[in-house]
Amino acid sequence: MLVVAIILGVIYGARGSGTPDPTPTDNASTPAPTGTGVDACLGGPDLTAEQLFTAQQDAAHTPEGAVSYAASFARYVLQIPAPADADQAASWSGLSSEWWSRWADSASTWSGPNPLSVTTINGTYRVQSYTPDEAIITMELPWVIDGAVSSSKTFVPTVTVRWMVAGNWSVVELDSSAADDPATLTDSTEFTGGC
Repeated sequence: MLVVAIILGVIYGARGSGTPDPTPTDNASTPAPTGTGVDACLGGPDLTAEQLFTAQQDAAHTPEGAVSYAASFARYVLQIPAPADADQAASWSGLSSEWWSRWADSASTWSGPNPLSVTTINGTYRVQSYTPDEAIITMELPWVIDGAVSSSKTFVPTVTVRWMVAGNWSVVELDSSAADDPATLTDSTEFTGGC
């Protein structure tokens, strides 16, 4: 398990940079969502750049919208083999080209289960912080190995999204320092439904 955590950490531990400025808004803190209104399958079940783009366009400027988009992004990038359309997703994401390059290199050398992805089914999330400009969300997402949802293996990414001038959420950081430690995710909310 430690080897898997290290590999996933390398794949997904890089942090984004060089992101556009978010739209200026009120910085007052907003309460975390309760699960109502979070779309655990925003953009649809397909793990494609088109799904991710649809999710980004449909995510509301609310805590629930931030969680919904973060979950869609995590489902997209946490898949092995890496999606063939990743260049398309990278062209409009808030993460640096260096992040995407390291992600692609690491995914191509992955020696663990293949195919591998994550799901929001039986998953949980916690909003670490939220303002209208930025949200930090930690999720516990079960692995999907050869199409079967694992009852024991999860991935625990923390995703930072910012509200952009273009009028949508964009991922600007994905931290996997707690990659396989769901104990770090206390007081979480279960996703309703999912894909």
